[in-house]
Amino acid sequence: VAALLGLLYGGAAWVVQLPVFPITEVRVVAPLTHVTREQLETIVRREVRGNFFTLKLGTTRTAFEKLPWVRSANVRRQWPGALEVALTEHVPLARWGKSGLVNLQGEVFEAAFDGALPVFNGPEGSATEMTIQYEHFRRSLAAIGRTPGEINVSSRRAWQIRLDDGMTLDL
Repeated sequence: VAALLGLLYGGAAWVVQLPVFPITEVRVVAPLTHVTREQLETIVRREVRGNFFTLKLGTTRTAFEKLPWVRSANVRRQWPGALEVALTEHVPLARWGKSGLVNLQGEVFEAAFDGALPVFNGPEGSATEMTIQYEHFRRSLAAIGRTPGEINVSSRRAWQIRLDDGMTLDL
């Protein structure tokens, strides 16, 4: 009985490894703004390894999340040979100093962006707090027709807001 079970297990493992169940289609189910088709094709060519049964979903998800604009990825198998990919992109709120961007959740990420955004400068780990305060500042200043253009926070948590007209508020 043990030999028969071992033989059945080995046969099943061998059948699963055959190229009979290839991934023939990769479907991206969410509309994308910043991630390009070429970036997706590169990830698929480099990282999607194996067939329908042997594809490592965790490794594939991690590969998609390495793209600069991807905040999170969800990867699922769809019978008989498709891979469904749902990507959530970062939505830029501000620039983080000279090197990065801050998304709506207060997370710093690295990506190229040409649009006009306010600038946040502060100690490491302060981006989330700055994101929350930015919304308060933006709403308060809208009452007088101004918007924050740059927000600086010192390590002592002293705030400086440079408005769109060049005026500076020290808090």
